[in-house]
Amino acid sequence: MGGRPGDAAAHALPEGQEMRIIDALLGEHGAFYAIFDHLERDVPGMHEAAAIRAAGATLGAALATHAAIENEVLFPELERRVGPDGPLAVMRHEHDQIEDGLARLARCGDTAAARGLLLGTLATAREHFAKEENILFPLAAQLLEQEMERLGDLWAERRGVVVRPRGVHACAQGGAC
Repeated sequence: MGGRPGDAAAHALPEGQEMRIIDALLGEHGAFYAIFDHLERDVPGMHEAAAIRAAGATLGAALATHAAIENEVLFPELERRVGPDGPLAVMRHEHDQIEDGLARLARCGDTAAARGLLLGTLATAREHFAKEENILFPLAAQLLEQEMERLGDLWAERRGVVVRPRGVHACAQGGAC
């Protein structure tokens, strides 16, 4: 499946509704939870380190782009308001822990150890997402209220998706004119 199917205008937000970066990141969390559930169910029954490493590599590729958006788009804006310590230091440290767990998994040849590394990294990622959802994102919503749309646009640009094509209005999307 290459590309992104469908008419972008048909899926764009109605005029007056803006994509906030925290809504986009929360949506990504929802997709990750399905992946986490799948891996937590299947990894215990995997009997080859190579298969576990491959599952970890796929997860790592997706998590890396998610963390990069947070690290490069959201966190710098928050840092201007709260400084580099506190919640942001914790989030960055946990990103490093997740990345390190997946890097160690990529080098692991022992099946039981690989299984433990992947399941441990999944647990760390779940805990990290909970902190973002309960602490960091509400803080961002409060402190960056005026920046949410611009940051959402940066998220869409990084992801290569169209949130609202230029010149598309609600009436062109079947909404009230």
